Amino acid sequence: MTSENSAGRVTRSFLCAFGAALMVCYWPGISGPATSPRWALLATVLPLALWFLPAQRITLAHGVGGAFGLWALATYAWSYSPPDTMGAGFKLIVLSAAFCVGVHIVNMRPLLIGAALGLSMSSIIATFQLRGVAVVPDLAFGTRMPGLFVNPLLFAEAAALISVGLIGERLWWLLPLALPGVVIGESRSAVLALIVPFMLRQTRKNLPLALGLALSAAVAITVLYYFRPDAFASAQQRLEIWRAVLAHLSVRGYGLGSYWMAAPQPVAGIHFEHAHNELLETAFECGIVGTGLLVAFTAILMRAAAGTTAALMLIALIVECLFAFPLHEPCTAAMGLLCAGHVARNLPDFGGAFARGRMALCRWLASRRAVFVFHGSARASRRLLPL
Repeated sequence: MTSENSAGRVTRSFLCAFGAALMVCYWPGISGPATSPRWALLATVLPLALWFLPAQRITLAHGVGGAFGLWALATYAWSYSPPDTMGAGFKLIVLSAAFCVGVHIVNMRPLLIGAALGLSMSSIIATFQLRGVAVVPDLAFGTRMPGLFVNPLLFAEAAALISVGLIGERLWWLLPLALPGVVIGESRSAVLALIVPFMLRQTRKNLPLALGLALSAAVAITVLYYFRPDAFASAQQRLEIWRAVLAHLSVRGYGLGSYWMAAPQPVAGIHFEHAHNELLETAFECGIVGTGLLVAFTAILMRAAAGTTAALMLIALIVECLFAFPLHEPCTAAMGLLCAGHVARNLPDFGGAFARGRMALCRWLASRRAVFVFHGSARASRRLLPL
C-alpha cells in the first residue's frame, strides 16, 4: 500500500476507492443502515492499512491526542453508563487509526475525488426522492431528501466538508457532485461550514470581500427566517440544551458516551442523543481535563495547517462541531481525522525530541553524580589525613 516513489505513502487508488466506499456504504433494513456499515468499514480497512504501513513518527499532536484518548477511555472507571462508554471508546480507537493513516497521506486530492464521486450517488438518489421515488429504504423525512445518509442533515454536513476541500484544491469539475447535498440537506451549520473557512481566509487577504461574504450570509439567513420561521425553532432548542449542559459540568466528567443517560433530560420535552455541540458534549462526558486536551490538540493542528487546504477543512469541521455532532458520524469524523493526520505529518518528530531530552537529562544526572562522588571522596580523604 505504498506509492511508486516512496515507501510508506498511501496510494492514490486506495485513497480514491476508500473515499468513495465511505460515502456509499449503506445496508437497508438493519439498525443504523447509514452509520453501522460505515463504522464497520472503518474498523476493517484502517487497521489493515496500518498493518502494511511503516511505523509512525511520533509528533506533539500524537502525544496530546493520545493523552486525550487515554483520559477518555479512563472515564470508564466512573462512567454513568459503562456500556455506552465501551461503544464510544471503540469508535474513538477507530478514529485514532484514521489519524494514524492520515499521517501517511501526502496528497488529499485522491481522497477528496473519491469522496465526491461517492457523494454523487446520494445526490442522484436524492433527486429521485424529490420526485417521490423511494430508491432505497429510508426514514420518513417528508419532502427532505437524505440520499444514502438516512438523515439529510448528515448528508449536508458531509457534503459541506468535502466541498470545502474540493474548492481548496481547485477541483471545480467535481463540485457539482458534492455541493447539491448542502442545498438538499437544508442544514444551517453546513452552510456556515461552507462559508466561514473562506471568509476567514479572505479576511487576511481582502477585507472588503470578507465583509461582503459575511453580509451575504446575514442576508441569506434573514430571508430564510422571513419565509421559513419554523426553520429556526431548533436554534432555541440548542440554546436550552447548552444551558442545561453548562449547569452540570465537572472536572472529570460523567464518562465517555454517557450523554444520553447522564445529561439533564428531557430538554424542551425532547430526549436528545447529543448536545449538538461537540465541545460542550466533550466537557460533559470527559470533564474540563479532557476538554483542555482536545482544545490543545486542535490548536496544534491549526497552527501546523495554516494556509493550506487542510486548514480550510479543519475550520469547516470546527464550525460543524459548534452546532451539530460530526465527530459522532463516520463520514465527517473519518474525513476530519484523516485530514488531521495529514497535517500532523509536517510536525517535528516529538519522539526524537523526547529521546534527545532524555539523553541530555541522563548526561546531566551522570555529571552531577560524578561531581557528588568526587566531592564525597575528597571529604573522606581529608578525614583520613593527619593534621
